[in-house]
Parts: sequence; structure tokens; C-alpha cells
Amino acid sequence: MKMKKLWMFLFIMGGLCFVLKGRILPSKKGTLKSVDYAVCKEENQPVELKKLIQKEKKEAFHFTFTTGDMMYLVVGYGKQQRTNYTVKLDSLKEDKGHIYMNTSLIHKKEHKKDYFPYIVVKCIASEKNVIFQ
Repeated sequence: MKMKKLWMFLFIMGGLCFVLKGRILPSKKGTLKSVDYAVCKEENQPVELKKLIQKEKKEAFHFTFTTGDMMYLVVGYGKQQRTNYTVKLDSLKEDKGHIYMNTSLIHKKEHKKDYFPYIVVKCIASEKNVIFQ
């Protein structure tokens, strides 16, 4: 009989926690919004940024670079064995305190001559922390 009461108690508490979770904890769904951005070609990048990329490109890296009212989000995948890879920006979203940048390394059919794929995304400068995914 004690075991039956224990199971009933656990079942009720689990259900109560499930119901209260939706009421007390805010849902993350809908809190992220898109960030306005432009993928920045090499010829449009600041000289200082180009130097940093050249210095870091042999290994995987990510960093931000801010100049004036613009911020550059940079992700590199380091040296690749083949040249036909590129970096794809999957998403760039923000909430109240963070910017989330999600990228992936993809295989392209066309032949490129760079073994060090990276992407530079330009957006309005922000004090928010950037999380690279």
C-alpha cells in the first residue's frame, strides 16, 4: 500500500511540475529575432580585419571585430585538405542579451582556390555577447 501511495505522489508531483513549468518559466520560442546583416567580401573588409584573418586562418577560429558603428562576425574552419569548401551562414539571431551565429562548412561543386574557408558577416555594432554555434 505504501508503494502505491509513493507512486501516486510522484505521478502527481511530476504532473504538477510539468504544468507549472509552462506557467512560471518563460518560453524561449519567439524570443529570438533576425539580425540585419550583409556577408562581407574580402575587398570590402577593413585592412586590420584582413590582417587578423590571415594570422588566424590556419586553425579554426571565430571572433568579432568592431570599427565605428559596424561589427564584423568572423568564423573560419582552418586549413582544409581540399579546396572546394565554403562556409554557409545558417542563421543570425538575437535576443535581449546575445547574438547567435550559426554556420556550417559545406562542400561546393565549383573549384575554389582557397584552402582556408571563412565567412565575414557585417552588422550594426552591438554590446551583446556573440555566441558562435
